[in-house]
Amino acid sequence: MGGTWKFVLLVACLSGSVGLGHAAVPEPQETPASAEVQSGAGPVEMTPSVEAPSKDEEEAGSFVEVTFKQGRIMRGRLLSLSDTQAVVDTFSGLRLTLQLSQIKRFAEKRLEEFGEVLVQGEYESVRGVLVRYDQAKVVVRMGDGKERALQRSRVVKVSLAAEAQTASVPVAPVRYRELRGPLPPRSEIIPSHRTRYLYAPTAMPLRRGEGYFSQKELIFSAAAFGVTDQMSVLVGSILPAMLFGGPNGANGIFALKYAWKLADETHLALATEALVIPDGGAIGLAGGVVTFGGYHDHISLLASVPYSMSGDAVQSGAFLFTLAGALRTGRRWALLTENWVVGLGEGDPLVIGSIGLRRFGVDHAFDLALFGFSGVGFGLPWVDWTFSWGQRDVDGKRVGAQVPSAPPMAAPSSYANWQRRRAEIGLR
Repeated sequence: MGGTWKFVLLVACLSGSVGLGHAAVPEPQETPASAEVQSGAGPVEMTPSVEAPSKDEEEAGSFVEVTFKQGRIMRGRLLSLSDTQAVVDTFSGLRLTLQLSQIKRFAEKRLEEFGEVLVQGEYESVRGVLVRYDQAKVVVRMGDGKERALQRSRVVKVSLAAEAQTASVPVAPVRYRELRGPLPPRSEIIPSHRTRYLYAPTAMPLRRGEGYFSQKELIFSAAAFGVTDQMSVLVGSILPAMLFGGPNGANGIFALKYAWKLADETHLALATEALVIPDGGAIGLAGGVVTFGGYHDHISLLASVPYSMSGDAVQSGAFLFTLAGALRTGRRWALLTENWVVGLGEGDPLVIGSIGLRRFGVDHAFDLALFGFSGVGFGLPWVDWTFSWGQRDVDGKRVGAQVPSAPPMAAPSSYANWQRRRAEIGLR
């Protein structure tokens, strides 16, 4: 056999202190327990197999079964041997440097002498007798006489079939409990978009810790949050004025709403909203709103007075009336309408009407609508996107913003495979 000279040298190196013959030392029982991790100084120094063995190494290497003094057994190809160390290309896919002082016995074997093996690949497992084992592939002759080749890079572990069968733990069959009656219904999540229509507010407040960010028409950006279960505030800005108006274009929008729940489906609120400009002036609306209905289907009537402030002067205008409503039409869809009457009682009032759709989820809502002005026409687009957080269900449990689902797990790296194989042979 090509590796006989190595065993002659091995006998000379280990004579007296290491038993080599089959008669000198009884062969230890191969059990999964013999492969348990031995803590403390290990008999193996590991070097990752970065380069494949040369052709001469593959041809000269003998297949061996190594028994350590602790009783652990390792199998593979013997690549080199010195006075103190042996290098073995193991079946587990690692090239290991073994200290001879920790080895109890070497046994040279042909591949078929290892008996039936179980080759575990990344995607399949093959059982049979080893025919060829090298850096490129593992060839196994199965029970029907056919040979099956697996790429070495795809092989996770090679073990004796008897050991693999002994080490396997039977899994008890899963028994499904018979369900008695219908599943309990999930508590309804209170949607944050209940507090607004396209622009006008409802009388329902945000709860404490609840909030949202809204972007309307690329013009108006705002964030609102609940200070208490009855009071909420809003801050925002008109973006084009901020971007292109220079110092004189700086502005801020501030709103405050305080609400009461009069009955199960009746809410009343007082609200004000103002646009503040750099010179200290402000224009805004102040008034009250009443809302009838639940979280998804409701109608609101708002009456407000426009006002302007410049220095110490405060002026008010004619009343504005708003009629708005929402009707849920599906699991994720709702119809919206919002209609304003401006200057009622002062000549021909200005009427602004709109109708649109809302697509909503737990933590977001997207509005797409058409609106128009009296005397001008109908069909101008309205787009609004809102992201919410801190929501609760009807039982008061916080549900918060939904965390995106995790991406698919990436394939393990070569380093991860290397670490896993270290653990399989008892190394740390």
